[in-house]
Amino acid sequence: MGALILEVTYGIQALSEKDPMLVLADDTTQKIGQAGIPGTYLVDIFPRNGNAKPSVASALIEQLENNPNRPTDYKDVIKHVTGVAYITAIDTSNGVLFHFFYTMLLYPEIQKRAQQELDQIIGPDTLPSFEDFERLKYIKAIIYELLRWNTVLASGIPHVLAVDDVIDGYFIPKGTIVFGNTWTLLRSKSTYGSDADQFKPERFLDEKLPLPDFAFGYGRRMPWSTFR
Repeated sequence: MGALILEVTYGIQALSEKDPMLVLADDTTQKIGQAGIPGTYLVDIFPRNGNAKPSVASALIEQLENNPNRPTDYKDVIKHVTGVAYITAIDTSNGVLFHFFYTMLLYPEIQKRAQQELDQIIGPDTLPSFEDFERLKYIKAIIYELLRWNTVLASGIPHVLAVDDVIDGYFIPKGTIVFGNTWTLLRSKSTYGSDADQFKPERFLDEKLPLPDFAFGYGRRMPWSTFR
């Protein structure tokens, strides 16, 4: 997963787990996690021939060069976007994949039904694409249910109140550090039914339930709207 994120974000191919850039990124991620300080700058790497591979970083740099009206802090924006991409995605993406395989082992009948949908809609000899996602109703429901049933960040990321607030009669002053109880929200029986503690993709097939967007966090930095 780390190698995939490096290639998509920076255009760098990590050929093994001991690749220097992969080791550096993992080491940086671990140190930041231990220190509890989010955000850092990763080193920009340029190929020797001067031709960058297509990536998020190269696209943003090209925009920087071709836009005379760019904001003065655009270089810093590029550093933050590409640097945070690795830090925020490596553990969460691995966690989701681990939970998926674990869940399929627990519920082989669900895996079988998903395979049948793939065979019927896509066929046995073709890989699905993003354009097929809306047609794969059951597989889409599995993804939503996986994010709801076993969310990677159970308590989310700490936030600080910008203003005084009152929740259920409790006064919470400005500056208070608060956590969103993501696990409880996504296991709410009043929202997802009395069987909310069970893994049941069928609950999302009628598209009436709220999507598990809390799994991606809260506020203006939540990426759910981008990937939905």
